[in-house]
Amino acid sequence: MDKRELYETTADICSSFRWSTCLPGFQAFAATVKVAKLLAPAGLPDTPIGSISAPVTLIEYSSPTCSHCVEYRTRVAPRIHAEFVTTGKVR
Repeated sequence: MDKRELYETTADICSSFRWSTCLPGFQAFAATVKVAKLLAPAGLPDTPIGSISAPVTLIEYSSPTCSHCVEYRTRVAPRIHAEFVTTGKVR
């Protein structure tokens, strides 16, 4: 399931709940949600590294202000790069 299908399915499910009529303004709000805006890219573009023919694509999302992300970037990511990216197993 891609991101568009996820948003559309979620919107369909939410709009079919009977309890949604109990929430003031829910249907009006749901009608104003623009799927295209939700799917628009935000922030920096993805920067793929590694072989385009790698069987696995790993996507990393992190924040430079998150201590856990910094820890990952300095300790774990170099090992992943050395063991999987440089060998062509992961892109």
